[in-house]
Amino acid sequence: MPSDSQLSEEEVREMGKKEFRKEFPSGWMEITRYETLVLVLDAFLESPAGREYNTEELASKAGCSEKSIEKRISILVDLGIIEELQKDRSETRYTLDTNNPITEKLYELNDTVYQVKQGDPPESTDGTPDDENMNVTISRRGSRFRESIQQIQGSKDHAGSGVHPVAN
Repeated sequence: MPSDSQLSEEEVREMGKKEFRKEFPSGWMEITRYETLVLVLDAFLESPAGREYNTEELASKAGCSEKSIEKRISILVDLGIIEELQKDRSETRYTLDTNNPITEKLYELNDTVYQVKQGDPPESTDGTPDDENMNVTISRRGSRFRESIQQIQGSKDHAGSGVHPVAN
């Protein structure tokens, strides 16, 4: 299908809803439109912070093909969710950028879904997470994320030793 700048108003009006959504995706659709992206994000969200994967390892962890990852991962890299690491390496490795605002929201969403499933949803009157409840209710994934950050920070003295204390 031609890019959006090549579509006439008539062509846009004649599009079905599904076709329109695919041609003009929302932010949500941008990161969830391909199953590979969803599986890759889930693999990273389930991994310790700072964990790096090459394409083969990521395919194994995510449950999809290397070819599919190679074809789609640039979307997550371009959004800054995934960092592509190449310096002084024989192969490209990928890691989740935990400082990216999208990544932070993905962790929040993960934690909120887990809380709701446990019957303890965060309460809010203005549509934003309730800070007090968010601090009191620490999800399994959130606590593992925090522990991983602490382990990484504590292991900086071992940098360059080849030992990765938070490997999965």
